[in-house]
Amino acid sequence: MGKVVSAVVQKNLPLKQDNSNAFIISCVIGNACFEKALCNLDVSISGMPKHVYNFLSLKPLIKTSVVIQLADHSFVYPLRVIEDVLIKINSLVIPCDFYIFDMERDLSNTNMPIMFGKPSLKTTNTKFDCGKDTLSMKVEDEIIEFKFNDAVKYPYGNVYSITCHE
Repeated sequence: MGKVVSAVVQKNLPLKQDNSNAFIISCVIGNACFEKALCNLDVSISGMPKHVYNFLSLKPLIKTSVVIQLADHSFVYPLRVIEDVLIKINSLVIPCDFYIFDMERDLSNTNMPIMFGKPSLKTTNTKFDCGKDTLSMKVEDEIIEFKFNDAVKYPYGNVYSITCHE
């Protein structure tokens, strides 16, 4: 036992990489450009605040019975959901469902926050290559790629893990 533990401790380990920033992309919904849209594989939904929905003047919302559990085990209830919103990311156009939340608007931040979760990222066949520091999205034969270091940096603040229960 002592030899095995000693061998593991003495083996050269790779350098631990910093993960102080979330990955942000820009996108367009209707005529509105969003410079900071969070891509997060840990989240099972895409969401936006009610004031963003109101600003976009999109089609009517649909009732939902989804309850979302945050990482701190508290629950939030989206107001409603809007389906098949067309999102333009560079040259790609994809449909996306957004859960709408009643959140206070941060007037110090001029960007309107939206978040893409697994369903949206799956639609674009999104791949994160942490070794190359890239994120790629593919729809049919068209591929777009973002470099992590070239992307807008957005420090983690109040970021929560979300689990959905229907």
